[in-house]
Amino acid sequence: MVELGYLGLAGMSNSPAQSDIEGSRDVIDKVIEGLDPLILEAAKEVDQTLLDWYLSLSPRERLRACTKATEALARFRDEPSSSR
Repeated sequence: MVELGYLGLAGMSNSPAQSDIEGSRDVIDKVIEGLDPLILEAAKEVDQTLLDWYLSLSPRERLRACTKATEALARFRDEPSSSR
């Protein structure tokens, strides 16, 4: 059991029971807000449906999706802009 006391979460392990998760969410939010409030705000803007979709993919499908996205970004970066 790993103790998380250095984050102000003394007594919690890295594998808490479901009931512990609900109660500790507020504590974790307070710790993160104390460290960097912008991280907490950014986490609230995460598109959960995109994460769910990504987690539904197999490792091979994840790699394929990442590769296609990287190729698309590279094309976008290398394409000359008409406004330049």
